[in-house]
Amino acid sequence: MNIAIYGGSFDPPHIAHIQTIQVALQKLDIDKLIVIVAYQNPLKKPCLFEAKKRYKWMKQLSANLSKVEVSDMEILQKKPIPSIESVLHIKNHLNPKKIFFIIGEDNLSNLHKWKRYEELKNLVEFVLIERYGYDANADNLCKISLPDVKYKISSTQIREGLSLGYLPDDLPEEIKLEVIKSYKELN
Repeated sequence: MNIAIYGGSFDPPHIAHIQTIQVALQKLDIDKLIVIVAYQNPLKKPCLFEAKKRYKWMKQLSANLSKVEVSDMEILQKKPIPSIESVLHIKNHLNPKKIFFIIGEDNLSNLHKWKRYEELKNLVEFVLIERYGYDANADNLCKISLPDVKYKISSTQIREGLSLGYLPDDLPEEIKLEVIKSYKELN
């Protein structure tokens, strides 16, 4: 069994997240894609939206995608979880033949700071999501890239737009109203 892992805060999820999943399903030889919604990224500021909502939104957006499982394994621990721990959990419980680990190009410059990075590098094959505005050199690390995902959007940009009163076009229609309502409740 081959598995791909795509983790993130998804704070909030946007169209590029969904496109990444769709492209990965098309391009990678996998039996399952596990989307791990983080309780909190160990290297980022606290999330705006609560973990259970982000998880619910990702489940809703992935409901019709075969081979996709949205996991709350990190949320249940109620603390930041390093990627190596989630990878080892999946390896020990599912015993996959191969693990692909999908990362955004914006993560490459800090990858060496990830906990037990060298061990992680030996357990997974990194798959790079090319991001607009980045031109990282990943030749030695990522043999596979997903160049078809090049949206000029990030969750940070969506949150900034919401703070300025903009209705973001990059939120999937299925969750747009709920994200806006949740944002208004927080502010």
